[in-house]
Amino acid sequence: MRSGMATITAPISLVQATGEDQGAFLILSPIFRPGTGPKSPDERAAVTFGWAYTPIAIREVLSHFDLRNGDFRLVLSDVSGPGPVYPFFESALRQESRQAVLSRRIERDVFGRRWRIDLHAQARYLQGLNQLQPNTVLMPGALTSLLLAALVAAVRLGRQRERENAAKKALLAASVDSSTVAIIAETLEGRITSWNRAAETVFGYSAEKAIGQPSQILVPPQRRPEAARVLADLNEGRSVPAFDTVCQTKWAAVWRY
Repeated sequence: MRSGMATITAPISLVQATGEDQGAFLILSPIFRPGTGPKSPDERAAVTFGWAYTPIAIREVLSHFDLRNGDFRLVLSDVSGPGPVYPFFESALRQESRQAVLSRRIERDVFGRRWRIDLHAQARYLQGLNQLQPNTVLMPGALTSLLLAALVAAVRLGRQRERENAAKKALLAASVDSSTVAIIAETLEGRITSWNRAAETVFGYSAEKAIGQPSQILVPPQRRPEAARVLADLNEGRSVPAFDTVCQTKWAAVWRY
C-alpha cells in the first residue's frame, strides 16, 4: 500500500488449481478512500481501507507459450527472499529430451518480487537446426588458413626481393657514380638518362644540365649521321659492334673513343 502500486505475492497454492503446488499468485492492489489522492507513503497507508486481488495460476497463463513442443525447458523460480529457491513452474519435456545442451539464466523484477528465469534448449532443438558437422566447417577453414598463410608468405617474399633489388640498384648506382670512366646512358630516342661524376669532368656538363638532353650535344656535326645510324640499328633490334668515334665536350674540344 505504501507504494500505491499493484504487487504480487510469493508463490501460493490455490484450491482450484489441483496438482499445482505453489504454482499461483495473488495480484494485490490497494483501495484508497474516495477523493483522498494520497501522494506520500504515509498518506497512502493512512487512507487505505481495503484490497483488490486477482488470483493467477501460472500454468494457465503460460499454457499457450511456445516451447516448441518440448524442445525447450522453462523453469521459473521466486528468489525474492533469503530462503531456499523454490521453482513454481517447470514446463513439460519429452522423454528423449532430458539433457540440456544450451542454457540461459536471467532475473527480473515482477510487481515487487524477484523472479529467476531459466531456459534450457534440448538436444532435439539443435538437431532440428540442421547445423553443419564440425569437420564440414573445419576443412574449408583450414584450407582458407593455408591460402592466407601462403599469400602472406608470398607478400613477404616479394617485399624481400624488392628490398634486395633496391639494394643492388643502389650499389650499382654508387659504383657507376664513383667510377673514373665517363658512363652515360640514353634512351633509344637519344635522350640522356644517366650521367656520372666522371662524365661531368670529361664533358663539362653537370648531371642536372645533361640528363634529359639529346645525346647529339656530345656528337660533332660531322659525326651525327653516324650516331643516327647507330640509334636506328638499335631500334630495329640489330646489334652494333664496337667502333671508334669522336665526342665533343662543352668547350667544343674533341675526344676520340
